[in-house]
Amino acid sequence: YEHFPQLGIEGVYRKQLNTESDYKRLFEFYEKQLLPKQAETLQELIQLGKQKRVALMCFEHEESKCHRGVLSKLIEQQTGERVEHL
Repeated sequence: YEHFPQLGIEGVYRKQLNTESDYKRLFEFYEKQLLPKQAETLQELIQLGKQKRVALMCFEHEESKCHRGVLSKLIEQQTGERVEHL
């Protein structure tokens, strides 16, 4: 088990998420503002995935309402590998 809390979204940003557009704005902010600051950690996760099978987990059930969706899209773009959502 590896924990990458720096790839998450702090609770202060997750408040008042009521509509699809709220989530869209949050995930755009996450992708453009927060994740670039964690490029090294993202690469560490990608390297780990090249060595063994990796499962991205979070308490959110739906990918569309979770940062995993953004992370998996970036992983697919950077590696050319397909991320499967269970």
